[in-house]
Amino acid sequence: MIRRRSVPRPSVCRPPHWLALGAGLAVGGLAAPALAKPHLTPYAGAEVTLTDNIDLAPRDRRESAVVFTEFGGLSLRETNRHTNYALDGRLNLDTTVGNGTDVSLRPDVTGTGRVELVEGRLYVDGRLLSQRELIDARGRIGSSPTVGRGNQTSVTTVAVSPFLTGHIGPYADTELRYTHEDTLVDARDVGNSMTNALSWRTTSGRALPRLRLTGTLEYSATRASPSEDNLDRETALLSGEYAVTRQVFLIGSAGWERIASPGLSYTRNGLIGLGGFRYRPSPRLELELTAGQRYGGPTYNGHLSYLVTSRWTAGVNYAETLETPQTRLGRPANRITLDPQTGGLVVSDTRNLGIPRSASVVGTLRFDLKGRYTVDDVDLWFTRETRDYDVGPDETIVTSGAQWRHRLSERLALSAQAQYRHVATAGPEGDSDTAIGTASLVYTVFRDVTGSVSLSRSQRFSSRPEQRYTENTILFGLMARF
Repeated sequence: MIRRRSVPRPSVCRPPHWLALGAGLAVGGLAAPALAKPHLTPYAGAEVTLTDNIDLAPRDRRESAVVFTEFGGLSLRETNRHTNYALDGRLNLDTTVGNGTDVSLRPDVTGTGRVELVEGRLYVDGRLLSQRELIDARGRIGSSPTVGRGNQTSVTTVAVSPFLTGHIGPYADTELRYTHEDTLVDARDVGNSMTNALSWRTTSGRALPRLRLTGTLEYSATRASPSEDNLDRETALLSGEYAVTRQVFLIGSAGWERIASPGLSYTRNGLIGLGGFRYRPSPRLELELTAGQRYGGPTYNGHLSYLVTSRWTAGVNYAETLETPQTRLGRPANRITLDPQTGGLVVSDTRNLGIPRSASVVGTLRFDLKGRYTVDDVDLWFTRETRDYDVGPDETIVTSGAQWRHRLSERLALSAQAQYRHVATAGPEGDSDTAIGTASLVYTVFRDVTGSVSLSRSQRFSSRPEQRYTENTILFGLMARF
């Protein structure tokens, strides 16, 4: 039987609504242990980074430097009947001493949450993400955010989305949603943007036990600087899901979409037609595949999640979207989740893929394999992003990596990480490959004071000598929680 979807609601008492809204927090679905009262954990610390190539320059132009970083931050959590939010914020002050002295602020803020204003009817989602991003896909990337800063830019996304839900007896559930999103970019070629979007969705209810129909009307307008990155979209879509058996579902969508952007040499308007299936033989395995027509050509989407054992989980996702530089930068903010084991916020989107040059159809394939043991955690991942531009050469970015964390004792932990990155372009810039390796030790000096030391190396391989570089870093850190 197909069950009617409803808005998930956490448990227990009413907090101050302005706290979550004022922070600009976002989407529900936080799954940490319930906290009846706000739980605030402030912290502060300092780091010293020693690097032999602060600008990630070729061998004949490399310069050593020392970066002194003082930081302060907080972790805020609350989950109860009417409010559900999480916020992690850290502000870093970097002082770089090398061939001259440079001082800069580096924010790192992640937040997501939901507030229920009228029980069972009116809600407000919010999200906030501020971090540094790679400006160009072929830009230099090092082992620390304090290295190669000329290739990075600060990006902040703030979004607020009020929505109203309703029920038409047992026949349908409805949702009317408005979203306002601002993306602030500190870069010369890519400016700020503002998106306003309105959507209305109706989903069939219990009256059709084996068939679920969903009708969607959406309109969004993105105004950006430069104006070539403006994007208008109008979408009308009817989707259906039919339960052939308890394990097999047939799925399909049909509709029309209008897309207009000065960055497109021709419009991607036209019919939307998708068909496929979902296979869910047990709670451990789910597979979904669809194929069809969208964005003026064939399109494919897929999802696989599998609980290999009680300790290992695997997941594969592939999706195709049409993005401008600003909508690409706002995408990670829509994919903030709360790790149920650590209670930490995770941005489940690949970082440092670079800002696209203009509007493009982006195909993203991601594979994850996670293992969790008593004293060991293992993460393996692979991503492949293709960018199909209307103007200029296309790009393909492949990243893969592994991370291992081992708790040597209650007070001492070891971690190691390796990452490989390949960028291919059809233009004259050529291909490049970058490898990064890091090993770290974290020691709990006192109950709320931890010290750390890490060694890192990054190296760029390229057919062009001026693109090659190597960089070695030693980092010492100390942090106290209050």
